[in-house]
Amino acid sequence: MQPQNGYNSENDFLDQLTGEIDKSANLEWRKTTFDAGADLIVRDKDTGKTALIEFKTGGQYGELPISSIIALSNISRNNKDLQKIFLITFSQISAMLSAKLKELNNVKTITQPANAGQVVHEVQLALSA
Repeated sequence: MQPQNGYNSENDFLDQLTGEIDKSANLEWRKTTFDAGADLIVRDKDTGKTALIEFKTGGQYGELPISSIIALSNISRNNKDLQKIFLITFSQISAMLSAKLKELNNVKTITQPANAGQVVHEVQLALSA
């Protein structure tokens, strides 16, 4: 599913997001691939805390598959140095998947973010706490 809010693709959003992170004096980023996606590790230079920004797209019907929880749970369990995992999606999330995602304490879901600045703000809040 294509991102809304003026972005032509997730890559466009990713470019905007990295540009916004670059504007922040205390954040640095690097690309990573935890599960074959273009994901970001963001580190707060002041606190040393890190977060993963995980991008997921919907399946055939534009909805995230329930199996998304497995990958996020594995990342969470195997990477204790991550203070927060941000799931960014421009797809729909079923009620069942939403409920399961809420059970993962260190996962924050942002569905159809208004802009890259919104995501950077959420990351800054999580890493400064």
